[in-house]
Amino acid sequence: MVFYKSRASTRTIFMENGVPIFEDHSSVKDLQWMSVRIRNNDQHNTDKELMDLIIERIQSGTFTITPHAMHHQTRFHVSFPIVEKSGSLTAYVISLVKVWRQDIVAKLVSVDRDYLFEPRH
Repeated sequence: MVFYKSRASTRTIFMENGVPIFEDHSSVKDLQWMSVRIRNNDQHNTDKELMDLIIERIQSGTFTITPHAMHHQTRFHVSFPIVEKSGSLTAYVISLVKVWRQDIVAKLVSVDRDYLFEPRH
């Protein structure tokens, strides 16, 4: 994955070396997002366990598809861009979550817990 900040970039809920990670999706027409709600009591889970929970919720159909990333508007949401629209949307997004989970296990990234769980100012 390529992460950088530009005017058209979107903040993820992930960090690298304590710095928020941004993704540029400006070239994607009609971008949609798959958003998964995280509960307050999910805070005790490790970052890897959070990714596993997100996969379980996607597999069970517990997600919403919106034209914007829900994690920008409110806490307790993790949103993933739907860039590939052919085939199974859930399989595509689960593959994205698994890449993030791999990077978490490898200690390359972490979940920005303040951004995910703390109220927006």
